[in-house]
Order: sequence, then C-alpha cells, then structure tokens
Amino acid sequence: LLHVLHAPSRDEFHAWSEKPGYDPNQRLLIKRGNRPVAHLLTTDVPLRFGQENLTAKQLHWLATLPEYRGQGMATALLQAADRRMQTDGTALGVLRTRTPQLFETQGW
Repeated sequence: LLHVLHAPSRDEFHAWSEKPGYDPNQRLLIKRGNRPVAHLLTTDVPLRFGQENLTAKQLHWLATLPEYRGQGMATALLQAADRRMQTDGTALGVLRTRTPQLFETQGW
C-alpha cells in the first residue's frame, strides 16, 4: 500500500488492525504467489436513519501494484466488495477518492 498510495504508514497500517471491531476478513486481497498485488479494505459504519439502525460499508485503500494495473484487479475487488455488501444486507456503500471515474464505471 505504501508503495502505491504513499499511505498509510507502517504504524498507521498496524494501528488499524488494533482498532476495536477490526476483522482481518475486512481486507480483500489478490495475491500472486505470496505477494499481495491488489488490496481493498472495507469497514462497517453504523448509521441511524430516523428510528432505523443501518450498516454502511466504507471502502479504504484500493490499490494495485503498477505492474499489475490494467488486468481488472481493482474491478474484481470492487465486485467482491459489492457481493459481500449484498450478502451482509449492507444498506449503503461509501468512499472518498481522487479517482471517481474508476468507481463510476463500477456503478459507485
């Protein structure tokens, strides 16, 4: 992640795994051998809408190593996140990005 996004720092990355409620299954990875080449983190965000308690998922740190770009890995990770959200009954998916066109092509 640091190589591609220049964030998070090692300390930030490890601190994330110590947050209450962190689950390693929130990380979606594509590996080649033992090397992670694409990554997406999803986290649950509790929402209250009127009297309803809902759950949203926030996407973080979508990244693909440069030499693996253009092979559909980011798309595959977004599709996997979408499937997971549908299975979990997630009401809303949210993200912040500097590259909205990538996400718009996937229906975000």
